[in-house]
Amino acid sequence: MSHFAYFVSSHGLGHAARASAVIAAIRRLRPESRFTLFTTVPAWFFADSLGFDVTIEPVDADLGMVQTDALTEDLPATLRELERRVPFRDAEVDALARRVHGADAVVCDVAPLGIAVARRAGAPSLLVENFTWDWIYRGYLDDCPELAPIADELERVFALADVRVQAEPVCAPRPDAVRVPPIARTPRRGRDDVRRRLGVPADAPLVMITMGGVDWGYDALAAELSRGDDPWLVIPGSRRRERRGRVIRLPHRSDFYHPDLIHAADAVVGKLGYSTLAEIWSAGVPLAYLTRPRFPESPTLEAWARRELACRRLAPADLGTGAWLDAVRELLASPRRPPALTNGAPDVARAAIANLRPIPERRS
Repeated sequence: MSHFAYFVSSHGLGHAARASAVIAAIRRLRPESRFTLFTTVPAWFFADSLGFDVTIEPVDADLGMVQTDALTEDLPATLRELERRVPFRDAEVDALARRVHGADAVVCDVAPLGIAVARRAGAPSLLVENFTWDWIYRGYLDDCPELAPIADELERVFALADVRVQAEPVCAPRPDAVRVPPIARTPRRGRDDVRRRLGVPADAPLVMITMGGVDWGYDALAAELSRGDDPWLVIPGSRRRERRGRVIRLPHRSDFYHPDLIHAADAVVGKLGYSTLAEIWSAGVPLAYLTRPRFPESPTLEAWARRELACRRLAPADLGTGAWLDAVRELLASPRRPPALTNGAPDVARAAIANLRPIPERRS
């Protein structure tokens, strides 16, 4: 039985979604595999995404960025937290190395602490990324030069990974990395089944609105619906479940699987984040998106989206006016692209299995 220790960034839910896709792919190739996840992402997210048991160790494996809302970073708070954490404390690394003792491999989704732990434990490590935090932090040096030594230290740690996998869209391509297509979770239910369960007519336009698991005020969006041909809205990530007219709100955890909702929709409105973009690309659904203006990843994601999807850019202020709805109507009238035929998760799974600790030969 292969045992994978998996360190997952809890910066939003996108890294956990990507990790879930990889874990599911490993399980399909190696059904006997077991997984211990080191993260503060809620256990329910993995339970819903995977459908089989994994062990969750509640470890704050990665800070990422402190944010004030879904689109805005707090640099002073980020710096304070990073100065408290980086360089990693020997006692913390030693304690975690004891907890991963016996693991056949350590996989890290943009969580550098896991690489340091794997090195200390003598276990092979695999890094999955489309950016690394040292690269992100260097994008803020004009405003916060104090981030430079932290970026230098994390760059050193990331370089210790035995295998590096970069998933499209890649922010800083490296010649020594394994390059794979976007990594996305796969849907479980058909479009008609999902719409029936939502109470949405099969032929009605349906728009999904998501901010990647971060709370957001959506009341102004619903207020804009007035025409008889306006779309239905499904909004996962709300604080409660309710339906008012053509607006369906779902809590963060509901009995609707997020990829199923994307595949059942005719368009998506949301924050331009990796996991959302990958799953929209997988479904072939058009996207009206908001970017995080200062986040260095955003230009890469936006350029890739414009090349690969039918999409329109929104300003945050558009969500309080009818501008978002005009963009959505335009997208709904455009031809829908076919779903993607590739997914990077099986490629990462094969790389992770190839990176397992060698099994000692038995003596005769």
